[in-house]
Amino acid sequence: MTNQHLDLRPVLVALLLSIGSLVAFWPVFNAGFLNYDDDKYVTSNPHVITGISEANLVWAFTSFHASNWHPLTWLSHMTDAQLFGLSPAGHHFTNLAIHTINAILLFLLLNHGTGKPWRSAMVAALFALHPLHVESVAWVSERKDVLSTFFFLLTILSFSRYAKERPGRSLGKSACFYGLALAAFALGLMSKPMLVSLPFVLMLLDVWPLGRIRLDDWPSATRSLLKLIPEKIPFLILSAASCAVTFLAQNRGGAVMDAETLPLMDRLANVPVSYFRYLMKTVWPSDLAIFYPLKTWPALSSLLIAMLLLGWLGLITFFARRRPYLFTGSWFFFGTLVPVIGLVQVGLQSMADRYTYIPLIGIFVMFVWGLGDLAGHFRWRPGLVGISGVALAGILMSLTHLQAVRWASSETVFRHALEVTQDNFIAHQNLGLALTRAFRLKPAAAQFRQAVALRPGFPQAHNNLGLTIYGLGRVDEAIAEFGEALRLDPTLAQAHKNLGNAFMTKGDTELALTHFDQAIALKPGFVEAHYDLAAALATIGRLAESAEHYKAALALQPENPEALNNLAWLLASGPPTIRNGPEAVRLAQKASELAGNGEPLLLGTLAAAYAEAGQFEQAIATAERARELAERAGHKEIAEKNLELLQFYRNRKALPFSQGGS
Repeated sequence: MTNQHLDLRPVLVALLLSIGSLVAFWPVFNAGFLNYDDDKYVTSNPHVITGISEANLVWAFTSFHASNWHPLTWLSHMTDAQLFGLSPAGHHFTNLAIHTINAILLFLLLNHGTGKPWRSAMVAALFALHPLHVESVAWVSERKDVLSTFFFLLTILSFSRYAKERPGRSLGKSACFYGLALAAFALGLMSKPMLVSLPFVLMLLDVWPLGRIRLDDWPSATRSLLKLIPEKIPFLILSAASCAVTFLAQNRGGAVMDAETLPLMDRLANVPVSYFRYLMKTVWPSDLAIFYPLKTWPALSSLLIAMLLLGWLGLITFFARRRPYLFTGSWFFFGTLVPVIGLVQVGLQSMADRYTYIPLIGIFVMFVWGLGDLAGHFRWRPGLVGISGVALAGILMSLTHLQAVRWASSETVFRHALEVTQDNFIAHQNLGLALTRAFRLKPAAAQFRQAVALRPGFPQAHNNLGLTIYGLGRVDEAIAEFGEALRLDPTLAQAHKNLGNAFMTKGDTELALTHFDQAIALKPGFVEAHYDLAAALATIGRLAESAEHYKAALALQPENPEALNNLAWLLASGPPTIRNGPEAVRLAQKASELAGNGEPLLLGTLAAAYAEAGQFEQAIATAERARELAERAGHKEIAEKNLELLQFYRNRKALPFSQGGS
């Protein structure tokens, strides 16, 4: 009878990776949503914030919203909204949880493929703790990054099991792992299309660690390659389909730059420079920013860097006969970056930290396995190597923690971007938005002016500059900026809405209503446009139409206290054709609850709703409460108004009104 000892190393490694990730990324739990993409993905997306429903499921699988087709990512965000509402801590927790699982999966697949647990653990630790990965974890909108990587790693793990089972007797088990790998890959592509390079990655895995292609015998390697290609064809078909759908989605969303905006030669020049910059930031992770503006690089510099990188790949390939992990690691890095390296330019960035989330695995493998072989060659003490690894992990954990702190808010992340980059018009624009939200209008206007100066053809910056100037009371200047925004982009619904408000201020109601209508026509799910149009219609006495637009706003954003309150007031005190006492009570109660039951104006509306519903005792008590709160807060006019309403409700109570009548 033999004693079999349970290997607890995987459990220990998983525990350490979880603790390390939690410590490194702890600041994200105090971070909020950003004003950069988080509105599209969560906070202003009615399909997401209303959670899982049949209509939202259909939308997730049929929409090209945000210039992408990634239904699983939408379902993930909807699930978070269902569980956590709009509390950012819950959404950040999910990102971090998936990232931690990814690190553990990476350890498991490397350990399974190589039988080297401590080397595998070190690669997983570098993956879990490297500062370049903060963007993918700390940014709620990058759920697609961590989620797609989960399926990417699951695909590789399943394929590795298939490759090792295939020569054996169990064809059924082998087919099961192959099917699981194919299914996981499909799910990964439905999370983020960057995974299209995976068939190429599977070929690299055949070299190392699977050893199905041996580079020390090129004729044999060629035969093995040809033999293994057929099993990759289903993966290639999925990749091709994903490429087609993604190109269609990004073209429709206007995210792909044409050759006139960014010439092909400029794109080609940016490719080797970006590869080099990614490598430098991997070795020395400093000056990390949420956005790196596009630059035009000198052709000679780009050519020299390209020659250097090609020389490195050639050297690696030469030594790969004895060290195949060098071949797999280096080509893994270069190959998985191809979809986002800028040959097809999507967006305005020259590079992005989030793009390294998967590719850096190749660099980490090269570093750890190379250092391990070097340590064995020189007979370094294992303890010294282990201490060095722990020290490196500790340094990275500290740097990641510091970088995560910078992602606390839109203001902190974009201020940091301005500190470490130049001519960053996106950072000026979004810092301006953050300052506007904090009602710091003059410094916000200065940021928008900087964005416009750096990029005069930036319609959003003109629109936001106009909005800030409007807030400062300079209406005519604001109208000029809104007009310039629409000249640059006639489909900018936000500018139409803002023009509507500006023209209402000037008393030009008809022109205002025209712009509100255009905003809604361009963007039917535009909550703010419905709300502002409803308010405008109410001011000119078109109360029934106003009520309809408040209802439209609430259908898109059910927990909007202002819309709830205003619609309740219309239903309680509007024309007889739209009055509805019980519904007014329901809406006013919800508005008051959302505001904490301490807002005199909302309580005044609730009192009116109770009166319309014939509930005069509740109306009097609520109006009395509203008057007391207004007096306590020093709002004399509100208190006097509520005193008048209180007397009115007392008089109504004394008269024989019928239920809901007036």
